[in-house]
Amino acid sequence: MKKALKRPHLAPLGQAWTKLSGAIMRPIDQAFRTSRQTRENGAATVEFVIMLPIFMGVFLASFEASLFSVRNVMLERATDIAAREIRTATSQGTLITPGFVRAEICEHVRIMSNCNTNLLVDLREIDMTTWDVPRGNTPCAGDVDPPNFEDNRDNKLLLMRACFLVQPVIPISAIGADLASDEDGNIRMVSSTIFMVE
Repeated sequence: MKKALKRPHLAPLGQAWTKLSGAIMRPIDQAFRTSRQTRENGAATVEFVIMLPIFMGVFLASFEASLFSVRNVMLERATDIAAREIRTATSQGTLITPGFVRAEICEHVRIMSNCNTNLLVDLREIDMTTWDVPRGNTPCAGDVDPPNFEDNRDNKLLLMRACFLVQPVIPISAIGADLASDEDGNIRMVSSTIFMVE
């Protein structure tokens, strides 16, 4: 068993610090008529006050991330269902409009408020000779550039992107601050899928 390292040169420094702190606190104790033991009873409270904001920050960030993940999964599923509805409706000759697609997605997204207002759908053809896909940001509600919506979809490969603006539940949490992507503090949730209309 190793012996503890001795630092004799630090002993005078510790004694000096004890005397200094005693000299500073003694008049305060006498003024408020408190003993040293009573003064040290609040040590645990100080540690609690220091650590509480850290634990609360971790908890709030975890809650925000979990809620964001649930919303993102629901949006992905709703986008796939809407793509299937487009294929079915096109084969049956049903008129497909941006409002129709938005309604199909919003029907399967349960915990997103103001879906018809905050959801924007971009539907465009992928050229099967160049296989070029859009490389810019997905159009979202409030953007200047309008989204594209392919009307002639027969025998084409299509890319559908859905963008939903989400207001963070707890904007002060770290995760909410990092994910905010516009001036209003909204989070852009984007889901995309590629499908063939025959």
